[in-house]
Amino acid sequence: MSWLNKAPLWGIPTYFLRYHGGIWLASIYILPSVLSFWMTELSNAPLHRILRKAGAARVSEEAVEELRKVLEEIGMRVAEQAIELAQHAGRRTVKKEDIEKAAKIVLKSAL
Repeated sequence: MSWLNKAPLWGIPTYFLRYHGGIWLASIYILPSVLSFWMTELSNAPLHRILRKAGAARVSEEAVEELRKVLEEIGMRVAEQAIELAQHAGRRTVKKEDIEKAAKIVLKSAL
C-alpha cells in the first residue's frame, strides 16, 4: 500500500481517491495515535493536575496517556457494574448508589 506512505504526519485525517475496477473508491487513513486521541473521554489537563496534586514535580505525556488508559478502563468497569446493579433493581436509570456500590466491587476485585 504505497499510498499509506504519502499520509501526512499531522493529526488530520487524510482522504484518498483511487480508481479500481471501473469505480472510484474513497479511502481514509488516520494515524493510530490520532485515532486513540479522538476516542478518549478524558483530556490531558485534568490528568496533569491529578499527577501534580499527587506530588509529581514533572509529568511526561506518556505518563498522562497511561493514566488515561487506566482510569478509562476502571471507569468502564464501574459503569458496567453499576448498570448491572440498576437492572437487578428493576431500574433503567443508574443512580449514585449504583456507582458507589459498583466502585467498591470493582476496586475490591482490582486489589
